[in-house]
Amino acid sequence: MKLLFCPLCYDVIRLVEREWRKCDCELSGGQYNKDGMTATLGGYARVLGISNTFFNELWMELDNEQRASYRERNHYGPGDCWWGEFKGDTQIFRVASAEGPRSRLSTVGQMSLR
Repeated sequence: MKLLFCPLCYDVIRLVEREWRKCDCELSGGQYNKDGMTATLGGYARVLGISNTFFNELWMELDNEQRASYRERNHYGPGDCWWGEFKGDTQIFRVASAEGPRSRLSTVGQMSLR
């Protein structure tokens, strides 16, 4: 799971695929991409990652050694959450504006639905 963190207003929001979301101060924004795995961030946004396994009921039954082994096998950091955008991260795309990516499409005329 990817959360957007704004270092200016300290807001944390859940990224979703259906809409571009912005923090309280509106200087950070982000959205999951259509693949449901990668995300696009804009403005000052940082990504805070939480392993999906953390929300699995069985995770709470594992001891510290079992959790550490799982994290190592799956290339997670030492904890249940981490800051994203590490060198070589292929799941985060950046745009400059907190308003989100802009489409280069333009319309010509109007279409009638008759």
